[in-house]
Amino acid sequence: MSPTNLYSKYNSAKTLNLKEAAPDTTAPVPVSSNLSNHQQQVAVNANISITFDEPIKAGYRVFIISNGLGDIRRIGTLGAEIKGNTITLNPEADLLANNQYFVQMEAGAVTDNAGNKVAAVMDTSALTFTTAVDKTAPLPLSVTPSNHAEQVQVSSDIVATFNERIMAGNGNIIISNGQGDTRTIAAGDVSQVSFSKGHAGTQININPSKNLLSGSQYYVLVDNDAITDLAGNAFAGTQDNTAFTFKTFSDTTAPLLKENTSPALVGVVTLQFNEAIKAGAGAIVIADSQGNKRSIAIHDTTQVAISTFFATEATVTITPKEGLVAGAQYYVQMDSGVLTDLAGNAFAGIQGTAQSFTTAIPTPPIPINSTPADEQGQVALASDITIKFNEAVKLGAGHFIISNGQGDTRTIVGNDSSQVHYAYNSNSKLTDTTTVIINPKQDLLAGSQYFVQMESGAVTDYEGAPVASVMDTTALNFTTVAVDVTAPIALSSTPGNNAQQVPTNGTITAQFNEPIKAGTGTFILSNGQGDTRTIAANDYPQISVYSNNIIIHPTQFLQADSPYSLQVDNAAITDLQGNAFAGGILNFVTAPAPVDTTAPSLYFNQDTQLISADIKLQFNEAIKLGVGTLVLSNGLGDTRTIAIDDHSQVSIKDSVTLVIHPTQPLLANAQYSIQIDGGTVTDLAGNSFAGIQDTTNAQFYTIADTTAPTIQAPSYSYTRPRQLVNEDISLGFDEQIKAGAGKITVSDGQGDTRIIDIKDSTQIKLEGPTLTINPSQDLHSNSHYSVQLDAGIVTDLSGNAFAGINNIEAIAFDTAGKKPDAAANHPVQEINHGGTQGAYDNKDVLIFNFDTAVTWQGGFNLPQHSFGGHDVVLSADGLSASVELDAASTVTTGDVLYLTGLSDGFGNTGDVMFTL
Repeated sequence: MSPTNLYSKYNSAKTLNLKEAAPDTTAPVPVSSNLSNHQQQVAVNANISITFDEPIKAGYRVFIISNGLGDIRRIGTLGAEIKGNTITLNPEADLLANNQYFVQMEAGAVTDNAGNKVAAVMDTSALTFTTAVDKTAPLPLSVTPSNHAEQVQVSSDIVATFNERIMAGNGNIIISNGQGDTRTIAAGDVSQVSFSKGHAGTQININPSKNLLSGSQYYVLVDNDAITDLAGNAFAGTQDNTAFTFKTFSDTTAPLLKENTSPALVGVVTLQFNEAIKAGAGAIVIADSQGNKRSIAIHDTTQVAISTFFATEATVTITPKEGLVAGAQYYVQMDSGVLTDLAGNAFAGIQGTAQSFTTAIPTPPIPINSTPADEQGQVALASDITIKFNEAVKLGAGHFIISNGQGDTRTIVGNDSSQVHYAYNSNSKLTDTTTVIINPKQDLLAGSQYFVQMESGAVTDYEGAPVASVMDTTALNFTTVAVDVTAPIALSSTPGNNAQQVPTNGTITAQFNEPIKAGTGTFILSNGQGDTRTIAANDYPQISVYSNNIIIHPTQFLQADSPYSLQVDNAAITDLQGNAFAGGILNFVTAPAPVDTTAPSLYFNQDTQLISADIKLQFNEAIKLGVGTLVLSNGLGDTRTIAIDDHSQVSIKDSVTLVIHPTQPLLANAQYSIQIDGGTVTDLAGNSFAGIQDTTNAQFYTIADTTAPTIQAPSYSYTRPRQLVNEDISLGFDEQIKAGAGKITVSDGQGDTRIIDIKDSTQIKLEGPTLTINPSQDLHSNSHYSVQLDAGIVTDLSGNAFAGINNIEAIAFDTAGKKPDAAANHPVQEINHGGTQGAYDNKDVLIFNFDTAVTWQGGFNLPQHSFGGHDVVLSADGLSASVELDAASTVTTGDVLYLTGLSDGFGNTGDVMFTL
């Protein structure tokens, strides 16, 4: 065969000047093919052979066979047949009929025996051919279940494999037992019919929405236009109800009871069966030894629940509305037919005393340890009292009593949420219901010995058993610290005094000899050269206090190579009793700024690129945008010149990646180059990237995008922890998306259903690959929600439509409450006591109102925020907090105050900001 155009540029005469032992540095050259250029009527299952001018072996790149309309076959050479000088390409699936294809070869697709890589041939006109028109109808090769099969499971799919790729036509598939159970399924019904991408697209899978009947003879009919090949040739179908039949498994065995689990005090009776069951007719009877009976209708879902696991076992859970008596003997009885298996076989029932159980006798919760411990000394006056029990407890109506026996007695009811709450585990984000924290409204007295008593019923376990009374004054006692009149002393600091080479972006930490809190003064940080920061002691987040430590986090970096001093005045820091730190000065010198004179460099190794995907250029260091343009071009008329400051098409990701997102997809099956002006990108020190001027330095080949976008797991594997009721629902896709057409349904299945149009910009936001849903009204708390999306509601940038989600548990989540926040109306109120309204004078009371009931979390105290000497007090209902100002108060209009460590009833925690 004469050489084809694919190889014409290699066909000039070559002169080989070989010397003894000289290395082979000449790449192999293709010289012929079994197909001629522009050949017509090529069989769709034809192989393509290419012969080179020397023996070859597999490389690590691919050959590309494409019709330029989305059918792209990338064929690796490692698994291809190579004999001597010839490689044979055998596409996994037949080519499309009546289509023009071209063949391309990536550089390095094959090598010679010396390892020299073949050069790329990306010209789409080098070798083209047209496949023959397909006029042959598809034929089935195999069907599961097989014809005349017996004992077929009622849930089985029907799977047929054809001799070529197939797709849905316009007709129906009928599955019938000829005795009333007939399923007419449209071939295009994607909920019951799928055409697999596996098996080279030759399979159809039929999955009826409901199981077939057991013990029935079924036949399958297929309309003559229900299934076609990709050329539109229709499968002949079958209208003969004897052509394909099978018989489902006949279940005539009644279900059997496996075991009974003794119930707890709450009265939960569990019966386990050996197969899936359903409610029949009649009632379940719970009888006691005295002849008293409770009859519960089997269809009463408030008292009877049936759960099936893998169709091999089931559980019936009976929860009588009235709890059973502790320590009593009971019997479960039911007639035959109250329960049946899915085939209708009746459970024989339970008669007389055959199924008996004795209810458990409750054991009251027991306290096992406490903080402070018994006989502990030096307990801080503001300490909480923590009691841990041997099981989960509920807060009851009994009292905790804290007393020093000398007039200071605090009687606190167990369910007083303003002073008693559960512990909170900050790691697991869960409430610890085995641990109760008592936080008296007023601090304890100094130098006093206290005892703690607990009345019966202060807490109960979850079955209602009350804790036993503990009134012994020696059971838990402790002594508070003596009256403290000593000011705190600074022990150390980081950086140390007169330290050198201090990082400009660091923090300043000081450690004291006792726990401290922010006072009412200021910190002055200055280099005496124009950079002076005056920071109030209550300026959160620049000032934070943890136990014995205070940390200063300047909001801006310090100046490099500069001497700084930190002056602390004598009101900025106090101990917990209000004794003020004397103040002082800390001197240090910041490190010189490092000199960066190296320009950033680019790494780009993207051989192929989807036409609608972002183009990512990765640099070796953090970059910023400079001045100039970049050019994308295929050299054949599609040239995009993009200004580097065009933020609709250019962005920086992860500080080191320049991302180009063209407003329109690139052309498919084309070789593109990237050119970048020098100075278009710089590093953070201002060193300019040299740019790319050569069109061969950064090249890629475009591929048509025919794959629909999918939601990435687990962006809503979304069986996830509780979601706040006012939190956005964000769904991440595997590629950039745009709005299509359709609705999103967010529903709890209990009456709260939100149907949102994808183009409703007030509730929908599309950004890159993320779909964000922000319902106009908060969701209901403590509810189970699902999200469903219509097919085509979004598409990728190439127009491929998202398949949609109809399964109500595919995207599902439970709601909690929302994080505590300031009330929308009147967040701060002033009760004026004789001064000027709004002036915040001595004896005025500030009230901070919340949008939900809150409690303090253990281990947190409210900072005083320049209120003077008074603490903030939480109201009994948790909806507000208040503080009385005194003469030392410095708060004024415009101050921003933070109340920290708040939690609502769902365990949602957060700080709440108020502006005066």
